Amino acid sequence: MDAKMRDRAAEIREFNRFYTNIIGLVNRHILESPYSLAEARILLEIEAAGQCTARDLTRLIDIDPGYLSRMLSRFIKNGLVAQSASSADGRAKILSLTGKGHDAFQQLSETSNLQIVQLLEQLSERNQKKLVSSMQVIKAILSHHADRSPGSSGLSLRTVNPLSCDGS
Repeated sequence: MDAKMRDRAAEIREFNRFYTNIIGLVNRHILESPYSLAEARILLEIEAAGQCTARDLTRLIDIDPGYLSRMLSRFIKNGLVAQSASSADGRAKILSLTGKGHDAFQQLSETSNLQIVQLLEQLSERNQKKLVSSMQVIKAILSHHADRSPGSSGLSLRTVNPLSCDGS
């Protein structure tokens, strides 16, 4: 790796540390909730899909199946996620959020929106637009790269909106 690439990598890593610190992603629990970032992400994906399987979730977010299984077991035990037999595959369980799970997700979503609004309120209108525009540029550049060479770099990118568990 040449010096220019090493410097660029260091800049990107520095930005990542800066941003994750600003929005509190390095905390044990996200958004002052009882959930980790990974757990919040699982709730988001199940909410977005309506119904899905553990295999769908593993494929969508490239998570270790054992880690996912432990999270899902806690969610089921705590009444956040319900599971039922799949009519298509008797071995698979269909996962969905319960009323309590929807409430937990909604609270996380509202708190996350409030956190970002509070961050934006500290900026001028011009800087808000500049920030959003810059983020769109970053997303476009990295998405274009991922679209051209899927899997070749180890990058796994997704859109801002959650994907459905049917892969669309």
